[in-house]
Amino acid sequence: MPLVVTVQQDTESACAADLARACELLGLEPILLPRRWLGSERWMARATAPAGEGQGRTEG
Repeated sequence: MPLVVTVQQDTESACAADLARACELLGLEPILLPRRWLGSERWMARATAPAGEGQGRTEG
């Protein structure tokens, strides 16, 4: 199963900014753009490794 990173924030703009940062730092692609999480006032977004790249970028 590929790596999936979830970002949660209090505002849509903060969630989008953190999603972009995670994608840049870890070599991920967004799979769920920021949206308000059901039953909560928080925003959530997700990203995963690009197809065929396993777990994203690794150091070493």
